[in-house]
Amino acid sequence: MNPSLVNISPDRSYVGDLYISQDIKTAHWNLGGGFRFDSIIALMHDLYKNTFKTDSLVHEVNCIVSCLWSAETYGASALSDLTWIKKQITWYEQRQIAVFVLLDNLEIDEASLTDDWCNELCTYLSKPFWKCRHGVYVSQDILASYIKKKYPRLIVRAVSTRHVDVEKRTVDYYESLLSLYDCVCLHPDDVFEPDIINHLNDKSRYEIVVNDRWKKQSSARKEFAHNRSLFRYQPYNGSLQSQKDKILKQEGMNLFSNGATCLLSMQRWQELMKLGYRNFSIQSTQLRSEISFVQHLLHWLFDRNPIYQNKKATLYSFLLVGAGAKPETDSPCAMMEYRFD
Repeated sequence: MNPSLVNISPDRSYVGDLYISQDIKTAHWNLGGGFRFDSIIALMHDLYKNTFKTDSLVHEVNCIVSCLWSAETYGASALSDLTWIKKQITWYEQRQIAVFVLLDNLEIDEASLTDDWCNELCTYLSKPFWKCRHGVYVSQDILASYIKKKYPRLIVRAVSTRHVDVEKRTVDYYESLLSLYDCVCLHPDDVFEPDIINHLNDKSRYEIVVNDRWKKQSSARKEFAHNRSLFRYQPYNGSLQSQKDKILKQEGMNLFSNGATCLLSMQRWQELMKLGYRNFSIQSTQLRSEISFVQHLLHWLFDRNPIYQNKKATLYSFLLVGAGAKPETDSPCAMMEYRFD
């Protein structure tokens, strides 16, 4: 089966209702998956621009790299190919999509700041002729201060792991971070804390992860974040890998599960919108395949009205096959099973 878009009306008013309902459109989305799922992001972006002739929701992407300043997400990996990464940054820039690189290692010290690879990346991201202002997500104040001073053109945001070592987070704590960071991603637990979420002042400077998969108040979140940071410096330390596996088992979750309770319901997301929050991110660090990535995109970025589900299923097939997936059967069902060789 070769899925196409023949059953998706190109009429602008219909597309507006189907793909960009008003509540989704007024939110500002940071899309994970950069440097991993670029082909899918490209398909979705170009679909909006070229086929539907309407604005894309893809204005910025969160990108994972393997370097001294980043935590090790998936396992022992070599230093990312900087030449290839520069090409991808240029590709996004040409489409006026801002690139935000995740630099979330918690073990960074003064000596780490001089790393040649990381500094060359920041130099390239902050070129003055870019149309977009690109940026970084960091979890250490020492790194944030360094980047703000040396690369003032970059936007510096605090990633949620910035907060794992803070025992008591309050409104004052979050607002104190705004003197250093341009935007602060909230700890996922605090999205459910009325004393915090209802009283932050400048909501335009906070960001909320919609698909965090840890349990609320998980004591293992901190341990896991430090484990992955240490693993960057000790990539073949078997005890660290065993510790990671133990943490995930104890939490009753794995990288494929979706049962953790920090996932936002649509009702909770709409409540946050009513409170005035507009910055949301779809993270991809726990999404291990193109299939799960597309599922998250369709869940969050498209109208959820049941009458549109057949159209959404066609788009699901279009994105996966466009990214190289092969259908498992010749069944005409759009929401069929796919595989990647």
